[in-house]
Amino acid sequence: MSTISISSTMTRQLLAILTRNCSTSAKPLAKPSKYVPKKAKYVNEINDYLQSSPFRKSADSIPSTFKNCNSCPPETLICIDSTTADTIADRIASSASYITSSIDRTPVLEMSPGPGLVSSELLKRGVNNLRLYEPNPVLNSNLQDLAKKNKQRVNVFPHDLNSLAKLIYVDQVSKSDNMGTIMHGIKRLEPPEITSVVVGACPNPIFVHLLPYMTANNQGFPQYGLTEYFLIVHPYNYLRMNAEPGKHYYRYRYHSVATQIFYNIELLEKLDRKSFLPWEKPYQPKQRDKQIKLFTHDEEYLYLLRLTPKKPSYELSPLEKQQLWYFLRYNLFARKAEVFTLFKKWIPECVSRLEQFGIDEKTCIGELSPDMLLRLFLAFIKWPEFPYCSFNSSMEMSFLKSNFNFIESASEKEQLVPVGSVIHGRSERMNSLSEELVT
Repeated sequence: MSTISISSTMTRQLLAILTRNCSTSAKPLAKPSKYVPKKAKYVNEINDYLQSSPFRKSADSIPSTFKNCNSCPPETLICIDSTTADTIADRIASSASYITSSIDRTPVLEMSPGPGLVSSELLKRGVNNLRLYEPNPVLNSNLQDLAKKNKQRVNVFPHDLNSLAKLIYVDQVSKSDNMGTIMHGIKRLEPPEITSVVVGACPNPIFVHLLPYMTANNQGFPQYGLTEYFLIVHPYNYLRMNAEPGKHYYRYRYHSVATQIFYNIELLEKLDRKSFLPWEKPYQPKQRDKQIKLFTHDEEYLYLLRLTPKKPSYELSPLEKQQLWYFLRYNLFARKAEVFTLFKKWIPECVSRLEQFGIDEKTCIGELSPDMLLRLFLAFIKWPEFPYCSFNSSMEMSFLKSNFNFIESASEKEQLVPVGSVIHGRSERMNSLSEELVT
């Protein structure tokens, strides 16, 4: 029988292990950790805020999905503070007094009203045609009680207006009529009369960027008449919409220019950010972040804006608005490009015409204001070479590649072929507008 020799060193190590494991002296229990997960910390903070606010009686009716703290802008915001709701309704009613008239029943469309605090305040101020669009089933059922108390004044729908971009895309692809369902029963008025008023919080920049697109392509709300908007947005979305070529060059993009051309933007009120759920985490800037001033501007507030349609939004023909949209998107893609270089691609002999606007060979397209860009566009489409230049074919290809329903959306009198007949057949209102702006 073979034997295994164990050295003295191994023997000492085995004895040490056995002694340590068999020791009768028990270690004291570890103290419980005071660490609280960040998610639970934010939830507790939100619950404490709700219990201390006047809304504490109805705090339990808010779905748990809103009692959270997002790291990115949420798709929906709901107002939970009665004082803030009173301020919002007061500013809206004083700015658009026609919605509270007993004669005029202009429909007011509220996006994601949540518990209905703003809705109740609007009803107190005399709104006679209030349409609430709440996709959350729990909040939607609670709003039905408000509708029962105010029959013939309130209607509740399950649609999500914050996801309007998806609805427009589905309508294009599947040939459905979601917008027709949303706007059913609303009578279209001829411009400059306002057909409807849209009220709500849109924290996501997608809806803000969608506004000039809808106007240019006659989709969404503009398809059914002029719409005035009272939107609650983040401060950085307002700064993007109202950007100027000099001070805010970094965020001066084609969609901000188009928004300023189509709408008059007015800041009505600054609202406390904590009055809306869900909350958001503070912005965490990265190293060498160029937009830190943009995203940290007035983080503790939300802005209540009023967007009123301007003349180009309804006096330009459908085709001319699409041409303006492509004109801005193409030229402002590279804002440091020289104006002469861009226009020579379409019409080579245009230098003397551009000089009449005070533009020289060193002027960049990003240095021009929205009003100057509109004046340039109106003069550009009146040049005799325009109907035969490559601008129109380039625009058609761009719209087709972008899945725009461009050809079908054009009216029978303004088809793309032949383009020359469309340009020379502009309306009298369009000619008067162009002459007024050019002079």
